Amino acid sequence: MTARQIAYRTLIKVDSGGFSGKLLAGSDNVTPAATALVYGVTKRRFTLDYIIRQNSATEFDKLDSEVRNALRLGLYLLLYDNGTPESAAVNEAVALVPPHRRAFVNAVLRNFVRKGKQVDTGEVTDDYLRTAIKYSCPRRLVKLFCEQYGEQTATQILEESLKPRPTFIKVNTIRFTPLSVKSALESEGVYVNETKFTDVFTVSGGAFATTAYHEGMFFAQDISPHKFCRRLGITGGTVLDVCSAPGGKAFAAADLSGGRAAITACDVMESKTKVIEESANRLRFTGVRATLNDGLVFNEDLPQADVVLVDAPCSGLGVIGRKPEIKYRDSGDFSLFTEKSLQLLSMSARYVKPNGRLAFSTCTLNKTENENVVAAFLSSDNSFKLTEQQTYILGEDNGDGLFFAIMQKKDSVK
Repeated sequence: MTARQIAYRTLIKVDSGGFSGKLLAGSDNVTPAATALVYGVTKRRFTLDYIIRQNSATEFDKLDSEVRNALRLGLYLLLYDNGTPESAAVNEAVALVPPHRRAFVNAVLRNFVRKGKQVDTGEVTDDYLRTAIKYSCPRRLVKLFCEQYGEQTATQILEESLKPRPTFIKVNTIRFTPLSVKSALESEGVYVNETKFTDVFTVSGGAFATTAYHEGMFFAQDISPHKFCRRLGITGGTVLDVCSAPGGKAFAAADLSGGRAAITACDVMESKTKVIEESANRLRFTGVRATLNDGLVFNEDLPQADVVLVDAPCSGLGVIGRKPEIKYRDSGDFSLFTEKSLQLLSMSARYVKPNGRLAFSTCTLNKTENENVVAAFLSSDNSFKLTEQQTYILGEDNGDGLFFAIMQKKDSVK
């Protein structure tokens, strides 16, 4: 099976609600070329669908998934893959669909080629829609980013979302030096690049299949959550990570504290706590204990903690560069996320010791889910005060988008 055939079949599954990353990871015959096509087409899908509408005699909504994705793949090759000749891009896309649909796919693609492969927005009068077509992001999200962050920052977010996202790793400094990890990875053919932090690198593909990985020399963590963990300044004490899986923040807390913190890492799904446990064992982080727990229900068996981490479920708008299908999923008014976050914060606050800290984070860039949730929590619980609040915009230090707020519990409430 060719890379384009693999990509085509994967894109059809993404259309049905699947996540590209999980689908590719679960495939036995996936190749780097197929992966690049899946992510490329998914990132550019809004623009590609606009082009289909402009060049098809059949209404877009009447096209089935097979035809849509053959057209998307063909248009992507025509517009964004300079190494593919026009004739090959058209012919290979046509060959993907059953014989009785090939004439239609061929006609749409060749119509686009005849027009000079131009994305015509001349008749678009809506500024948000024009930007949406340019950066391949639904209008509702373009509007949200512009209203909440201003046009300049919104443009940065949209531009960064289309770029390849780097893979970051955090060195296990309890057992290894950054230099030894870098050397070990390079000896196994992995390209390693330094970042602003001596213990954080970006790596090329294959890093997680190395002996260095299996020996626990590092773990995966984007630079944005790493920066958040450093802001917490955990040097010891008790840490409760309420929504921990896959465990990156718990492992960072263990590492940055030099192994002196006692960390309970929780998740509501047993399969995920097993992943945390396996990773902790690989890293030999003996201070990290994985526990099955529902963050919405108080558990008397959990410890009172100096730091309680709440990495809340969210719309994921900070990771659209890494999980582009998120852009196309309707999150409604985001009320489900905000309500759950408030419930998690209210319950998690019960585990915080006097003078302890409650740290809330999300991987979204929607202020309704971030600043508004923190404000609502603080107005409902006067035993906490806000000490720090920050948003890392997508692309800052090449990282994903992330929001965090750190709240301290007062020693006594008047």
